[in-house]
Amino acid sequence: GTTGVTGPTGAGSIVTDVRLAADVSHSVTTTWGTVFTVPSTASKTHVLRVMLAASSSVAGGAVQLMVTSADANLGWCTFRSMGTASAAEFDNLIIAASGNETGQTTWLPAVTIPGVIAVECTWRADASPQPVVLAIQPEVAGTATARAGSFYELVVAP
Repeated sequence: GTTGVTGPTGAGSIVTDVRLAADVSHSVTTTWGTVFTVPSTASKTHVLRVMLAASSSVAGGAVQLMVTSADANLGWCTFRSMGTASAAEFDNLIIAASGNETGQTTWLPAVTIPGVIAVECTWRADASPQPVVLAIQPEVAGTATARAGSFYELVVAP
């Protein structure tokens, strides 16, 4: 589950802060497990920052991410995570209805030790907004987990 607060902040923007209250795990390499469903507000610009404490049950088995929305192609996301000790994984991907994933195949942290995955997105919702969904899957047979305490912060501009 998730917990969070919403409150007004400067110049008409609304900030929402949501944290995972419990681990979210997914063990299927051919489907996606939802971590967060982020609401969209009609005709507004959204800025989303996600910090996942993610872990894999398999040594070197990456945790892959995807951000989707039925309102595809309205914005972009940047993904950053640990690949090796000397190189980060970095992706810029459009928010798509499906299939636009990080495809990461290297993972630095040891088995079940969390590593950070940072995601930053921005989009402009249309008149009939749909939520944006952040999901995980394991790269190889095993379990990908987003740990409790992972969070997102959403700013909706006026």
